[in-house]
Amino acid sequence: MKLKEHLQISRRSVKLLYALSNRHLICLVLGSVVTAILPFVPVYFSARLIDALTAGSDIRTLALYASLTVGITALGSLVKAWLEAQEEVGFKEVNGALDWLHAEKAMSLAYSSIEDREIALLRERIKTETQTGYNLFFLIGCVESVIQYAVQILASISLTASFFMLASIPRWAKLALVGGVGLNVVLTVLVKRKSASLQTAYLSDAVPLNTQLEKFMQYLDHYTSGKDIRLYAMEQPLADFVGKDVYGNVCDCEQTMRFRCAGLSFISTMMNYVLRFGVYLLLIFVALGGGLSVGVIAQYVSCIMLLLAAISGMVGAVQTSLINHEYTKRFFSYFDIPNPMYQGSLSVEKRDDNEYYIEFRDVSFQYPNTDAYALRHVNLKFKIGEKLAVVGMNGSGKTTFI
Repeated sequence: MKLKEHLQISRRSVKLLYALSNRHLICLVLGSVVTAILPFVPVYFSARLIDALTAGSDIRTLALYASLTVGITALGSLVKAWLEAQEEVGFKEVNGALDWLHAEKAMSLAYSSIEDREIALLRERIKTETQTGYNLFFLIGCVESVIQYAVQILASISLTASFFMLASIPRWAKLALVGGVGLNVVLTVLVKRKSASLQTAYLSDAVPLNTQLEKFMQYLDHYTSGKDIRLYAMEQPLADFVGKDVYGNVCDCEQTMRFRCAGLSFISTMMNYVLRFGVYLLLIFVALGGGLSVGVIAQYVSCIMLLLAAISGMVGAVQTSLINHEYTKRFFSYFDIPNPMYQGSLSVEKRDDNEYYIEFRDVSFQYPNTDAYALRHVNLKFKIGEKLAVVGMNGSGKTTFI
């Protein structure tokens, strides 16, 4: 999938989320921003407080910094809690509106499309993927993560920018910090991409198995299945089918995928901690030279750690979003299915005597992917309110006619 298509899917997805519930999307965005900023409040004011203590400032100055730290954090937490409550209400609106969207699409499909096996499988697949969190609902988490990590990256950079302005810090130290962060970003991107590729391959292979499990669970949930199971001694065959053929394959494939992803994650994690250790050594070296105050060192350390975590999270969120676009594309493909049937624009004339008639004039019908006619040259006229019996052999077109 090309970048242009990714952008189009993202734009359309966000528009749909806003249409389903603008309350949910607005509160999601604002909540993500507040959540991202909150950790930096104690980082900034704690650094000021430490420097004030070191400089021997009066109690009023110390109390001011402490009050600002606690007060802004508490206020932000209250705002965050209110936004989360509103977001929860909006999420219920999204669920209800999405169910209605599915119902409207089913009503607008041509009858031939409803009976098309490929379309029926597509409909079932996107519903299953929606229930497991993919397509539209996975997008919600991606939007939240991308906004949160983007704000954290901007905040971290703004609070560490002064590090590169200090003349007391040698140029090699600044280049080493930038190079370390850049190397960490590249390694994280490579690891996340490979892990995402492994997960995508596993999920694609698991689609038929998940479909079998879905049908199996539907069969077991139906009360009449107990009769079949007892009558035909199906207990052991069903247990073997699920335990060995389906669950066994799913678990083996997932285990292989998880171990390989864990190995890749280990490499990225070790690199991240090596970089963190290097940051500590670098700041200690500069501090021993008298170039930084204790409070500023604390601020730089905290912000750089938050920056590394945010970069890693951002890469993961973007990779997850790109993978989810495949599911979202399939989701939209169902709702983009056209209805080729002619749609009339004239309303039925209202009659006081309710003397309405329905008439078939030379009606023929074929189901998709077949040359056989379910109905052919049907001519029939009947009055509303009459009781009719539709009689015929199996396959003669009774259901299609009705």
